[in-house]
Amino acid sequence: MRRHHTSPRNDWQKIVESQGMYYHTADGVPYWDESAYYEFTDREIDALEEATYALDQMCLAAVQHVLDCDLLDKFLIPKEFHRYIRDSWEQDERTVYGRFDLAYDGTQSPKLLEYNADTPTALLEAAVIQWHWLRDSFPRLSQFSSIHERLLEAWKLLANERPGRMYFASVAGCVEDYMTVSYLRDVAIQAGCDTAPINIEDIGWDDDRGLFTDKDENPIFSREGANIQVFKQGKLVLATDGPYDGPAIYQESCSLPLFEGKYYACIGSWIVDGWACGIGIREDESMVTGNLSRFVPHVF
Repeated sequence: MRRHHTSPRNDWQKIVESQGMYYHTADGVPYWDESAYYEFTDREIDALEEATYALDQMCLAAVQHVLDCDLLDKFLIPKEFHRYIRDSWEQDERTVYGRFDLAYDGTQSPKLLEYNADTPTALLEAAVIQWHWLRDSFPRLSQFSSIHERLLEAWKLLANERPGRMYFASVAGCVEDYMTVSYLRDVAIQAGCDTAPINIEDIGWDDDRGLFTDKDENPIFSREGANIQVFKQGKLVLATDGPYDGPAIYQESCSLPLFEGKYYACIGSWIVDGWACGIGIREDESMVTGNLSRFVPHVF
């Protein structure tokens, strides 16, 4: 795993905007950063793929343990939702996608930092934007990214298994959220799903019927580095601000690999409907990957 410098494409901003990425710059600094890229060997990509499958199985086993031992309360899940979770698990409902955040330097085994099993953050970047960058910049090289194809397969299966309208919700006024969810919806439309967009703020609850509703009263169904504290030998060495206040998750400290003595790289490994199908890389000068950490493409 190596980090290389390269020249951005001419008019790269217009190029990525034409592909749906209007949030490519934050506070005047590129969030999508194609002035550098990471190169992997075939062996390293294989290691990431194998680790993703192993972690997926471990997480599924952990869910089974939580249900067998009746531990949902420990995750602060309200009791009125316990039955829904058990029913979903027992019916083996299909998952769509998730992202394992990994610490990996190409030599040691990948280590799991976090499993984002319900977030689309950085999906468009990983599935579409970096793939087009590869075609333009290094057409003879490869990239570990079949996310789009796997999403299309997953939505086709869901369209057959669960006919009816699918709602795609995003936070009103958040361009990144809207465009990422719009990408998900676009793939679902290609797969033949009946879809509709909705703002999260417009989702309501009908107490009498016990259903979520849209504006027409029809039935519908610690993030990015916030509130992190890092301790070494009992001493606080790094803390980040954030809006969250409540029980904390404790885990062994695992430093991200450092490149050029400056850049910490976090690998997001995507899994779609059980298939390990691609990676995206976020980097920062801080060891904590945050909301504004840059997305950097990769090749192998």
